[in-house]
Order: sequence, then structure tokens, then C-alpha cells
Amino acid sequence: MAEAKKEFPKRHQWAPPNGVVRWTHCLVCGVIQRRDGHQSACKGPVKVALRDGQ
Repeated sequence: MAEAKKEFPKRHQWAPPNGVVRWTHCLVCGVIQRRDGHQSACKGPVKVALRDGQ
């Protein structure tokens, strides 16, 4: 059975700076908010993994 994709918001969910990230960032995808407001749409959660061969 195919795995169903989870729905995520197309708009960023901005969070204020904290102890880990010094800038306003999206809670879903982690992108940093631009000052001029020209962000692309939220691409959803990112996967962080080691590259092959390392």
C-alpha cells in the first residue's frame, strides 16, 4: 500500500528567534524569514541525513 503524504500548510508558520536560531524562522521547513518578505511557499518538513559514502 502506498504511503499517504501528510498535509502541511502552504504558508510559513513564523516563530520568533530563540536560543538555537537567532532569526525569525518557519517552524515547519526551517527557512529564515527574509526582510523584504519575498519568501517562496513553505515546502514542508525537510529531511536531514548523511550523504552517501561519508
